[in-house]
Amino acid sequence: MKTRLPPCLTVVALLLLLWPLAPARAQVLRGTFAVGGLHSLSIHADGTLWAAGDNRYGQLGIGSTTGRSTWVQVGTATNWKQVAAGYLHSLALRTDGSLWAWGSNIYGQLGMSTPALASGSPQQVGTVAYTQVEAGDSFTAALRPDGTVWAWGENRYGQLGNNSLTNSTTPQQVGTAAYVQLTVGSDFALALRADGTSWGWGANDSGQLGTTTSSPYSPVPVQSSGGNYVQLSAGAGHSLGLRVDGTLWAWGSNSYGQLGIAGRLAGPVPAQVGTATYTRIAGGTYQSLALRADGTLWTWGKNFWGQLGIAAGANDPAAAPSLPTQVGTAGTWVQVQTGWRHTLALRADGTLWAWGDNSYNQFGSPLNAGSPTINPTPTATGTALPTRSTAGGNNFGLAIKADGTLWAWGNNEYGQLGTGNSVSQLRPTKVGTDTDWVQVVAGSLHALARKANGTVWAWGYNADGQLGLGTTTTQYAPAQVTVPPLVSLAAGDWHSLGLMATGQPYAWGQNTSGQVGAGTPVGVAVLVPTAIPGGLEFASIAAGEGHSLALKSTGLLYVWGSNQYGQRGDGFAASINGPAPATSAGPLVQVAAGQHHSLGRTASGQVYAWGRAANGQTGSATGPTTPAPTLVAGLPLATQLAAGPTHSLALGAGGVIYTWGDNTTGQLARGSFGPAAAPVPAPELTGSTAWAQLASGTKGSISLARTASGLHFASAGLNSMGQLGDGTTTDWPRFDRLSPLVSLQPLPVLGAAGSVPLALVPNPARGLATAVGLPATATLAAYDALGRLVRTSLGPALDVAGLPTGMYLVRATVPGQPTRTARLAVE
Repeated sequence: MKTRLPPCLTVVALLLLLWPLAPARAQVLRGTFAVGGLHSLSIHADGTLWAAGDNRYGQLGIGSTTGRSTWVQVGTATNWKQVAAGYLHSLALRTDGSLWAWGSNIYGQLGMSTPALASGSPQQVGTVAYTQVEAGDSFTAALRPDGTVWAWGENRYGQLGNNSLTNSTTPQQVGTAAYVQLTVGSDFALALRADGTSWGWGANDSGQLGTTTSSPYSPVPVQSSGGNYVQLSAGAGHSLGLRVDGTLWAWGSNSYGQLGIAGRLAGPVPAQVGTATYTRIAGGTYQSLALRADGTLWTWGKNFWGQLGIAAGANDPAAAPSLPTQVGTAGTWVQVQTGWRHTLALRADGTLWAWGDNSYNQFGSPLNAGSPTINPTPTATGTALPTRSTAGGNNFGLAIKADGTLWAWGNNEYGQLGTGNSVSQLRPTKVGTDTDWVQVVAGSLHALARKANGTVWAWGYNADGQLGLGTTTTQYAPAQVTVPPLVSLAAGDWHSLGLMATGQPYAWGQNTSGQVGAGTPVGVAVLVPTAIPGGLEFASIAAGEGHSLALKSTGLLYVWGSNQYGQRGDGFAASINGPAPATSAGPLVQVAAGQHHSLGRTASGQVYAWGRAANGQTGSATGPTTPAPTLVAGLPLATQLAAGPTHSLALGAGGVIYTWGDNTTGQLARGSFGPAAAPVPAPELTGSTAWAQLASGTKGSISLARTASGLHFASAGLNSMGQLGDGTTTDWPRFDRLSPLVSLQPLPVLGAAGSVPLALVPNPARGLATAVGLPATATLAAYDALGRLVRTSLGPALDVAGLPTGMYLVRATVPGQPTRTARLAVE
């Protein structure tokens, strides 16, 4: 959120769209937190929404107008996925794409029919689904799954983009073009098209739209100068653009040095900011911040309230730096949001930090409570956004809960569960007692996990040195790997990869095809993590059975290792013992590797596939291989990818999971076993939109989908050794059973007169919940928290589909037997 004070006293909001280039660092997700005029919003790992700071217009969403000095939860919903904060209003998206708004509505910026109506609690805006929302000074803009942009609220400068200057309380379409990214300034907006061009509308008095037109505003989208952009960010009167090569460009107002170019006057022509390359950008009112690939944070512009995070220049705008200046030297930063007076930023360890003005306690902590004292030093806010992670190996599964604990299930013959023994588990079992795990990955029979401090731990099968412990001995419990702190991990069948914050790649394990790529001769195993030479810096990594992939921050794809099936995407060239640029449909923002195939996703959400195609895993039915990246036809725009050995998964922008490839064991979750080749993407059977994370593995014919809360997961596919974690050894073809990441215990209603405990499985449930041990003559009745009867059934199975998420009382009666009661969680 940013504001433009002169010539008027309006204040504006910005929520920067941050593309998740890699899912490896702590919660690097678009819209995880937002900076408002004098308030802050934050989505926690469990999907709950929290707020702090000024609340005079109900912008905290807590049903009152009382400000809060510490973080307070907004409602009880656990399926929030994105937030945006304006000066006096707030917005958020849920996992089903529904849009909610609260706070000031004087210009209709909440999308409510009565402009003057303010809402102190979240109210749904229509029934249409959205994929991104942005908040301006007194208007709102949002992106729909089809790429169209819609806006509502104030329109005095044409910021609604509908070729008028009339305010609107209902969404107005901005032209007819499709866009992939949206950012909003004080009274203007920018949007990115799939071809890398920038388009803007609204105020243009400082050239912030990037067009040389002399008009001070434009009520319709006009193309900005330059191109090849992958990120855009709008300030009060200036704009930032990150190009595919990592260079940063700026245009518009430079009254406080916010363009980062000393001596530059305001103007519409983009100019390069220095020669460094960056990975993420954030434009504030009169300041700018940017992240580099090494995790350092740089800032420039106005610093009157210490919002730059540097002491020099605080309370002295004339002394603010007009060139990028580093924010401290401690910590690895992964995400940043800035607005009018304060800044929030996330470190790789999952901690949230704040600096600038805290006079309204917008830090979410009582620091300087009730005082306008400026705090330019980054300060922990007392809340964290820990990464959650799931992984599927060969007949076993792994997951990290929102509380940072590690869980494992399935086959444990080689200690791959990390429980210190070789006892297999049919349900998730806690691994140790540590609570600082942030990422877990699984190879064929080994596992790697990363803690918040960057240390790496490994366990399981180790015949090829894939654990990186310097031996070939099987390890039954997590053992620390001697390697510099890493921010990302990937596991192939028998080899492992890691990235430092600087982007330096490390590799170890089996090297039969050069998949380690660390300069070691092909065929010679690498027993300890070894830096891959060549000076390359990567943003994300992936590993298949015998090939490895990595993306630079620019989206350029590198590959190495086996190419027997064209899994490198460059035809059928010989294996390569080290990273080499590959042909791709790029720039890409995510890659995933199956056993012998690869997937890539562009910033616009298009999915490409290449490599072995015998089971339809590349979305092609034309032959046994797809040797070059090919667009997966029939697939909506995607936000996440995962690859199994011979099947593929994508999470659509609307939250629906699409699958294709081998379905022999039901791993496509389509409700059937087979066929062996299903090349056309189709939704998983439930059609749910509440999924938040996908996982599979290069060997395990299973699929995992995590719920938005992070407390449960659904699984489908092969289950001969309990690898689905559902308490059975039966293959399962549907995502209709939720497995909790807790030790299963009945949830009885204690003290209920004349009743005995009742066991319901599964619990939590989403489809059918079955009462254990009851005959067909049983009658089940479910009551909500207010004691209202909401569902009944004859027999031991209760259908809870369609019930809102929450806790219910289930009462079971059988003729001639005592009444049985239990609590049932519905997700």
